[in-house]
Amino acid sequence: MHLAADKQVNGEWDPMGEFDFTIDAAKSTLTAEFTIPRTGGRGVWSFTVAGDKIDGTLTAYPENEVGRKVHVERKK
Repeated sequence: MHLAADKQVNGEWDPMGEFDFTIDAAKSTLTAEFTIPRTGGRGVWSFTVAGDKIDGTLTAYPENEVGRKVHVERKK
């Protein structure tokens, strides 16, 4: 799955990057590895989908440091 991510800063859209995710339907996971432009290191986005909820982390390597945690859910 291809994802283009943006953020909104002062009312303007700012591109954050594009990612190609691998989907593991059996585990309900999405994973994307990429190069971190600012540092040249590697990063991995990992998401788990459970019904209307998605939880994920951004891990930076070689430090093996979690840089972001994400939780989203659909409101009914």
